[in-house]
Amino acid sequence: ILEHQAEVRADRPCLSWTDEGKAHSFSEVYAIANRLARGFQKMGVKKGDFVVIFAPNCLEYIFTWWALAKLGAIEVTVGESYKGEFLRHQVGLSKPRIIVTTPALSERLAFIEDEISHAEHVILIGSEDAAPFKRMTTSRFEDLYEEDASNLGIAVGPRDTAAVLFTSGTTGLSKGVLMSHSQFYFFAVEDL
Repeated sequence: ILEHQAEVRADRPCLSWTDEGKAHSFSEVYAIANRLARGFQKMGVKKGDFVVIFAPNCLEYIFTWWALAKLGAIEVTVGESYKGEFLRHQVGLSKPRIIVTTPALSERLAFIEDEISHAEHVILIGSEDAAPFKRMTTSRFEDLYEEDASNLGIAVGPRDTAAVLFTSGTTGLSKGVLMSHSQFYFFAVEDL
């Protein structure tokens, strides 16, 4: 859908972010998503892999979501208020190799690092230093961008899983709900 919109509405505004104040066109967002997808691919992320996004609302979050969707990877949103057992449960349930977060939130990951042994790498949004990790390696989000902004050509179908969204956990620990690409598509369809 993003590729189609980048073709037919290339210069029209697609995304505005209050903090930045600049509207990104469909063609810009498409290129950014492709460049980031290539960066994730270079890190070994492939179709069907789970990648946790443990971050506040920000442009990087949205661009990561699109990049992972282009790869056919599965975005796992973990709310920025989580810590301790609740954070360990959600990260542990999805078993990601890679986690995207901020330096401030990295301290919470460092606290549970021994309990999320499958996680190998933390990508930091922003240039500040992260909490010291014993085992996990870190890199900067900005370094993910590859030069090549062309489409990756990965086949992603409507039934493929796009994301894991967690329930509110009112009766216990949150449960992860697998959401398909078609569900996200229908969430966005305008009423005719």
